[in-house]
Amino acid sequence: MRVAVVTPAYNEAPKVRPSLEALVAAKLGDVFAVNDGSKDGTGEVMASVAGVTVLHHAERRGVGAALRTGFARALEGGYDIVAVSSCVGKSRPEDVARLVDAVVSGGWDFVQGSRYLAGGAGVNMPAHRSLGTRGYSALFSLFAGHAVTDGSSGIRAVRAALLRDPRLDLDQAWLDTYELEPYLYYKALTLGFKVTELPISILYPADRKASYTKMRMVSDWWRISRPLLFLRLGLRR
Repeated sequence: MRVAVVTPAYNEAPKVRPSLEALVAAKLGDVFAVNDGSKDGTGEVMASVAGVTVLHHAERRGVGAALRTGFARALEGGYDIVAVSSCVGKSRPEDVARLVDAVVSGGWDFVQGSRYLAGGAGVNMPAHRSLGTRGYSALFSLFAGHAVTDGSSGIRAVRAALLRDPRLDLDQAWLDTYELEPYLYYKALTLGFKVTELPISILYPADRKASYTKMRMVSDWWRISRPLLFLRLGLRR
């Protein structure tokens, strides 16, 4: 099966090279790095890594739009599986490989990486981040009607046929930022696809002062929560 690995970034020039080189070396599949309108040279660094195909947004559109661009390229290219990995060193290629293998060998349609399953870890994860992500996962489970342990992990592998399903509409403008990922996970769970979680490690900087996310505390947590509400109430499709 042909595998595409999609990895988006915005203004992460100092971090993207090691992650991209590791993904290429792991030979998981073809790597599509999406530069979401960066102004710090991120796109140029991406383009300098051999074996990486870079997809550019002229302006910042959001991580959801960046993932959509990567998904569209994978579907146009006839890939069978699409994996999502971090472009800033927060995920390990060997973990992504296990998620992909679960789709190939295990027959799953959607495999979500979880730092909270046995064998998973949030390395150097701040306590407030752990509390917030666990609380979000409980909320996700409640609204989706399916128990999940890590609703906010961005590491996953998906069968391309799921992305093509007409019951999903990934092109909706309201999914441009942080909404697309929970939307996709919720849809996979509630539309009867074969969904599972596998343990992964998510790596945070050892330096507590270092930035590990661009999410804003209130507005962006609302962005990842509103798909649950909208879909449960039938306000969006």
